[in-house]
Amino acid sequence: MRYRSLLLLVLALFVSGTATAQATEILGTLGKLGISPTQALGGAQALLGVAQSNLGGDEFSALMGAAPELKQVMDLTDMAGSVGSMMGGASASASAGADASASAEMPALPAGVGSLDALANNAGLVSQFGDLGLDAGMITKFAPVLLHVASKAGPETLGLLTKGLGIG
Repeated sequence: MRYRSLLLLVLALFVSGTATAQATEILGTLGKLGISPTQALGGAQALLGVAQSNLGGDEFSALMGAAPELKQVMDLTDMAGSVGSMMGGASASASAGADASASAEMPALPAGVGSLDALANNAGLVSQFGDLGLDAGMITKFAPVLLHVASKAGPETLGLLTKGLGIG
């Protein structure tokens, strides 16, 4: 059911002309965690919001420019509520955990990225994930997805995101 909701979200975003293949790939990967589209978008926005807060404006702009799919996801998150309504009220009441098969399909941390403990212990981030109906353990499942995208853009981009997330 949640996968169907995610597919409807992706379709709605394509129809509205606001999504690209890269952004929908990120959302699709996060959807494998067994969460709602609103949770996928909100969790990604929360992590990118931490990076935005920790980086200067120029650095965050450089990150978004080098990895436009992250910017696209950041921009899409503002639509989470309205898209959820369009999809018949998809809510943030999904299970906060993921099964082992979903975890096995998630990207690994890129080489050179250290521990995610600082993220998992970030009170503000834990609170934002809690507001989405996600437990703190989900932070360490979301972060590798975004870090993987940044690593594909190059080591400088990955360095900016790790710095922004406070893990590098």
